[in-house]
Amino acid sequence: MAWLSLDEGDSDPTRFWTCPIAALRTVDANLGEHALAMLRTHGQPLPRAESFLTLLLNDVAAFPEQFALVLDD
Repeated sequence: MAWLSLDEGDSDPTRFWTCPIAALRTVDANLGEHALAMLRTHGQPLPRAESFLTLLLNDVAAFPEQFALVLDD
């Protein structure tokens, strides 16, 4: 299980998406690797959501084990 506690500082889009990816990487260090690299490379403004979300969702869909990502608050 990956757990992420959010706060007001997470309203920045790049920071927001970096945090769930970091939480997913506690399940497996490779989850979200390419999406995170895209976020870091592009910085601000955020790349088109479809671009990095496609990479992230493909990683999650290909992961062989079930897990949960909890976004708290």
